[in-house]
Amino acid sequence: MNTLINSKGITILELMVTLAIVAILASAAIPSYQNYSMRSNRSDGIESIHAILSAQERYYADNMTYADSLTKLGMGSTSYTTPKGYYKITVEKCGAMPYTQCVQLVATPPQGNSQEKDGILIFNTTGKQVKKLGSTEVDL
Repeated sequence: MNTLINSKGITILELMVTLAIVAILASAAIPSYQNYSMRSNRSDGIESIHAILSAQERYYADNMTYADSLTKLGMGSTSYTTPKGYYKITVEKCGAMPYTQCVQLVATPPQGNSQEKDGILIFNTTGKQVKKLGSTEVDL
């Protein structure tokens, strides 16, 4: 009796087909996961921006102008790093408008951060909420 014909196990061809299927599935799943991860990490910046905008509105109610720095809001420095470290938030003017009319918060991912590919978040007190990637702005 020939023992090679009755052998149990997998062949190299079956193994290669299985590996090819796994590679195809992984090539589709990994970019999707990375996009999901960036979207979920974006919430770290958005939550912090909303908290600072609320503080800006309270400051405006007391002073009839928005704070031109985070130190005036009691945050201790000119920029604020979000709790998970994905963004650094700064205060800017809304174009040519004075601080008595508008203030803008800009959340920039630190250099080399995974959120860098997601872009810069820009929110202001007039309702602007965009994500800027290069020169393109996309509404959030």
